Amino acid sequence: MYYVNLKQQKILQNINKFGCMTYEQIRKINNFSDLDKQLKSLVRQSKIRILDDNIYVTRGVREVNKNVLSAIDLYIYLNFVDKESSIAWCVIEDFPFIMAFFRNNKVFDIAVIKEGEETICSVAINRSAAERVIVILKDYGQLEKVRISKPVKYCTVNDGTVIFLENGDD
Repeated sequence: MYYVNLKQQKILQNINKFGCMTYEQIRKINNFSDLDKQLKSLVRQSKIRILDDNIYVTRGVREVNKNVLSAIDLYIYLNFVDKESSIAWCVIEDFPFIMAFFRNNKVFDIAVIKEGEETICSVAINRSAAERVIVILKDYGQLEKVRISKPVKYCTVNDGTVIFLENGDD
């Protein structure tokens, strides 16, 4: 029988919450000096598995949701860019959103729009009850294809780097 320590428990909670996380995401959120040791122990105990060389998932998960990984990068960026207004909570959501979080006494819904899905996602977001939306686009060229009538901020996420785009609605 294996026991998990408090650091491992925190890592497991985050991976369970999001479904999957990259090594870098786990490192940025937890900031443990002995992260490699903690992860190796969790893998050895079969609490988590490694997919695609650096993506950690819990047992039973066979596919990685790349949209969730992009949303986690945005979560990390927003949570650590301004320490005074960190994210109080976040949850994974269903289509058309990936994640929702509470920051600055406001709820934000996060959507990831892939190329070719601009129309269907725009319609679904417009019909939703969401008041504040952040849309992650794969590239800047999608901006002209997205038609969302709500207050929205657009960004791209590439290898953990978040860039907010100017969309003329500010």
